Amino acid sequence: MPHPSGAVPRRGETPRLVIDASALLAAFLPEEKWEPQADALLTAYQDGDLALVAPRLLVYEMLNSLYMATRGKAGAPPRLSETEVGECWQLFVDLGVQLEEMADSGAEILRLAAEHKWQSIYDLSYVVLAQRLNTKLITADVKLACAFEVAHPLWEPLPF
Repeated sequence: MPHPSGAVPRRGETPRLVIDASALLAAFLPEEKWEPQADALLTAYQDGDLALVAPRLLVYEMLNSLYMATRGKAGAPPRLSETEVGECWQLFVDLGVQLEEMADSGAEILRLAAEHKWQSIYDLSYVVLAQRLNTKLITADVKLACAFEVAHPLWEPLPF
């Protein structure tokens, strides 16, 4: 099985992928476009077929997105009840995604943002982590998936 970076993994090595909030939320929020793919990714993770890692930022993006799901967005009704959000939060915590500190990558994130005229530093923390780990970033963000070679769309087969 090829390694996500393109290298051949050592025997017994579990492929490691960076995951962003958009990919995780596709499994957590109702009626998301890529829900089946997100569910399959999380099943592979829970089965030990791959490892997931993300910047610590993931925690706050998940919290914010789940909170917004209880408020509704742009006049739309709430997507989740407060009870459902609590259950989703616990499911996320129980996943135990490995979280990485990115403060030492700040200069690289800022350089990438300026180079690409990117709207969000948050997105680029995932990109830089994937680059640093020499792996792929799994995302449901179409713009991000198209802009960076390291980004891999959730809707395509896993890159290993």
